[in-house]
Amino acid sequence: MLQRVERSRLKRRGEPRGYRAVRGRVGDTTETVGLTPRSTVAVGVYGLSAAYDGPPVLEDVSFELARGELVIILGPNGAGKSTLFKILTGLKTVSSGRVSVLGHSIGAARAEGYIAYVPQEEHIDWQFPISVWDVVLTGRYGLLRNEGGIKRFLPARWARREDREAVAAALNAVAMYEYRDRPIGALSGGQKKRVFLARALAQEAGVLLLDEPLAGVDRRSEDLIFDVLQRAKAEGRTLLMVTHDLQSAEEHGDRLLLLNRSVIALGSPDEVLSHDNLLQMFHGAAPLRRHAQVSTQV
Repeated sequence: MLQRVERSRLKRRGEPRGYRAVRGRVGDTTETVGLTPRSTVAVGVYGLSAAYDGPPVLEDVSFELARGELVIILGPNGAGKSTLFKILTGLKTVSSGRVSVLGHSIGAARAEGYIAYVPQEEHIDWQFPISVWDVVLTGRYGLLRNEGGIKRFLPARWARREDREAVAAALNAVAMYEYRDRPIGALSGGQKKRVFLARALAQEAGVLLLDEPLAGVDRRSEDLIFDVLQRAKAEGRTLLMVTHDLQSAEEHGDRLLLLNRSVIALGSPDEVLSHDNLLQMFHGAAPLRRHAQVSTQV
């Protein structure tokens, strides 16, 4: 009984969905060694190609991401970054190749709530009348759906205690709890990004996809975002982020993925940020900025 209670507490503290606690042998003693993925690869992309109505926007893309790492994608506009995220979130089909997330197909991983997505700001209707609290609560809907029964159809105000606790913890993690009753459209750019990051945290997914989370944010919000991402990594989550800020990528990325229709390079910042790699990535494109353009709002 006590073991079941402790497992429940672990889940409420944010154990990533898609991983499971196991026991392993360390030296001559058996002890808990933390969270282990169902697959040795958190995200696997193999021979991926995709197109719309013309030539391929992604061509023979292959890479693997390990559990508990932050990989940052860099590339010019039109390099296929947004298309890659559409594929990873199940919004676009591939022309060829395959993708796995925590050992599952994209469809199965989405259904189980293993993938959380932080979208670009321009993809959100900021006039929609919804509070900060309710935005973050939507990150729990997948868990309710998987549970089944009538609970998934109940109003937000009837959310389960564990859902309310998860939402409060996520908002506190991004320093937005005091804004919980405000309309989402009334927030500054940096605050909006933090709210959608909180939504992803509340989902307790094993893989987080972040599409331009640094665009339009001030230095305070940027530092807070990276602090939150470091904690998510420590919990075993795998993070894949798109940015145009080379300096932040160089400072914070465990590995960088240089992309322009295909993978130019994947490795540590020291390994991949060579003159030849950047020239190949930006062939005919404007140079990447060294410093992010930030707003003066918090």
